[in-house]
Formats: sequence, C-alpha cells, structure tokens
Amino acid sequence: MNSFSVPETIREKLHSVIREMSASPHLFVRKPEKHFTRRRKLPLEQLLSLLLRFGSGSLSRELLDFFQDAPDTVSAPALVQQRDKLLPEAMEHLFRKFTGTLPSCGTLEGYRLLAVDGSDVKIPPNPADADPYHQGASGQRGYNLLHLNALYDLESHLYQDALVQKDRKKHEAQAMIAMAERQSFRAIVLADRNYESYNLMAHLEKQSWYYLIRAKEGKKGTASALRLPETPKIDLSFTLLLTRKLTARMRAESDQYRIIPATNTFDFLEPGSDGVYPLSFRLVRFPLPDGSSETLLTNLPRERFPLAALKQLYTRRWGIETSFRKLKYTVGLLHFHGKKTDFVMQELYARLTMYNYAEAIVSAEAREKQSKQHAYQINFTTAFHICKAFLRDAISPGTLAKLPTAVSAAYPPRTKLPAEAPYQYGHYLLVSGRVTVRGTARRRAATIPLIMFLSLSYILF
Repeated sequence: MNSFSVPETIREKLHSVIREMSASPHLFVRKPEKHFTRRRKLPLEQLLSLLLRFGSGSLSRELLDFFQDAPDTVSAPALVQQRDKLLPEAMEHLFRKFTGTLPSCGTLEGYRLLAVDGSDVKIPPNPADADPYHQGASGQRGYNLLHLNALYDLESHLYQDALVQKDRKKHEAQAMIAMAERQSFRAIVLADRNYESYNLMAHLEKQSWYYLIRAKEGKKGTASALRLPETPKIDLSFTLLLTRKLTARMRAESDQYRIIPATNTFDFLEPGSDGVYPLSFRLVRFPLPDGSSETLLTNLPRERFPLAALKQLYTRRWGIETSFRKLKYTVGLLHFHGKKTDFVMQELYARLTMYNYAEAIVSAEAREKQSKQHAYQINFTTAFHICKAFLRDAISPGTLAKLPTAVSAAYPPRTKLPAEAPYQYGHYLLVSGRVTVRGTARRRAATIPLIMFLSLSYILF
C-alpha cells in the first residue's frame, strides 16, 4: 500500500476525478453516441488536463508547453473542435467533484465560516449575446461581462461553490440562495450590503444557517425603516411581519408590518397573498476609526456573539477579496483562450479548480510547519507556480515539502474571537517580504529566505 504525502494525495484526488470523468464521457459531451468514442489525438482525459493547466501565455505556447514541444503537438483548430464537444457543465462538475474531496480545516463553534461575494469577469465581446454585452463608451469597443458569485471557506481558504451569471441577468442574493441550498453542512455566512435581502435572510434562517450581512445606508436599507436610538453603539432585536398586502388594520395595529412589492422576490409569500411571514434578526451598529459607522444584520445569538465579537468576525470577510485578487492575477482568470461564452466558462471553472488545488496544498504545508509561537503565510504567487509544476510531475514531492521554508513568513497566529477587541480591518498580507496588518500602522515582519526562494525559482523557470 502506497503512503502518500498530503500534496501527493491532493494531486491524486484531482487526477482521480479526471479519470472518472474520462471513463464516462457520455455524461459530459454534447453527442454521447459520437463524441470521444474513438481514440483521438486529444482524448477527453488530456483535454481536461490541458484546460486545467492553461496559463496566461498564447494558445500556441500553452499547447507546446503541454505537449513538451513535441512535433505532433495538437493544433489550435483541433483543440477548438474538441472543446466544442464538451457540455458547458463539464468543467463545473470537475470543480465541484474535486472540491468535495477536500476536507474542511476548521469551524467556528461547529459552523463553517463562509464569505460570499461577486466579481465581474470581462470576456471577449460578442454583441449577439445580449445578456452579458455592454456598449463601449466614447467610441470604444464593446465588451461582454460575466458575474462570478463565489462562496468561500475562510478557514480552509477554498472556494466551496461558485455560480456564474450573465451580467444583465445577475442577482447576487438569488445566487447565494442557490449555492447555500446545494450544501449539507451548517455555516455562518459573511456578506456585504449587496446581499441585504429579506428573501435571503429567510432562506438562510430556514436552512439553519447564520448570517452576518452589512446593511445598506440610506433610505433603501432595512435600518432606515426602523426606530433606532441616536447612540454610537446599537444592538437590538427586531421581528418584522412581512406581507404582500398591507391593510389599514395592519397599519393601525403595529409598525412591524413591512410590505413586499409584487416586483420583489420573496419565496415564502406568493404575489397577491394575504399571508404574513415573521422575520426575526438583530441589528448592530458601531463606530469606525474614521468617524463613520457600520450597520450589520444578523441572526447570531447575542449570548455567544456580543457586539464586540461581531465587529471582529466581520473583518474576516476580507479573505474572499484577497482570494479574488489571487484568482485573477496569479491563477489567470483575466486571460482566456477562447471567445465563445461556453469556452470561457470551461476556463473559469478550471481556474477555480486550480486555485483550490494549489491552496489546499499551500494550507496543508503551512499547517505542517506552524508552531505554537508562529503561524506561516506562504507567498501564493510563487507557491501556485510550484504547485502547477508539481501537477505535471516537473518537481518532486520532496521539493514541494520545502515550500513553507522557501516562501513563507512567520507571524503570531490569529486569536479566537475576543469578548472585547478593537475594531480593525485586520488580516495578514505578504508585501515585499513583510507581513502587514491591513488597516493599522502595526507591521509584523519576516524576511523570505532568499537562497531557498531563488533555488526553487531556478527549478521552476
């Protein structure tokens, strides 16, 4: 029986999903009776691996790299032919199947800690596809826009789920509902103000999930219709009675009633219904260092999550913003090798898969090296290229095991949520060889061992 290291196990899980899909090609192709039924120059297994390993180079360069400059390298037209045989859902299946094999790395009081957010992805222009198409301003060329909705595990540093919408049809709250309903675990979700929605709050409550959502400012937000004291800090509980028909009797009885317009989605009351849906939540408000204030909506229990803990907890949402930056600029989400929307979707889910593959290895190696005195954050840009080389067997597991020593920085481990703590947008970033606490003047530092860093860079490049 083979004894695999953690990186080898993660790589094998990815290869296993690819082999499993290749063994049942009829599930993932447009014409099951015809496509990938005969041995071709680019069979399904190779095609899936190639899509995963795409970088930001030209298509011809990517093909030459994949086939190691062989004289019989597959041509670009032949690749397009093979890609066109795949169903749009094929790479999405690979992403979800592989992600499902990766363990969660921790919980908060038994709940997975997730962040949800969306990010626009510009793709090659196609005026014929009206839903994502935008006219260029001032005579500039038009463009197409997809919206990536992502559910991100803040403890495991992995994308738990993703849903892609065409820009003119995007609806972030509905996307969040769809992603949540696909999960079978309990979670706490952190979300920004775009997700403030009675419908989303009701759905998460019904699923026994907790939420912490930043409230909108101004007249359109939930807080604007509530009677709130003029104090810097607020922590109050409310129960609103949601209805589709607000009668005079309801107005006379209580100011708790809130009408849901027929144009607004609320899945628990049909349009024209005379029913009432009670929705209970907490509203907390606290001052920020710049003199402004922040308002959050939550169903987290007060006895376990007082206001100070909520302030600190919400700062963790920044993890998904950092992941988007890595996904776009390191993994290559800004570069695509196909103009068709279906081809873009293939590569988009391939990038998400590769992010999870690399982050799973990076996190495992960092945990292996961490001590009681220090945690380790690995420079993801360099680590990603090392993990990518490991996927194609260009480096050994022994070399990969040196990853934390080569590209990491030590910093004091994050403490658990305190009962009282100063509010700060605190997270650790590796910038120019230093670990910086974002939003404060404090800096924790560690120098990257340059000799190891350069040696690994030489191996890769």
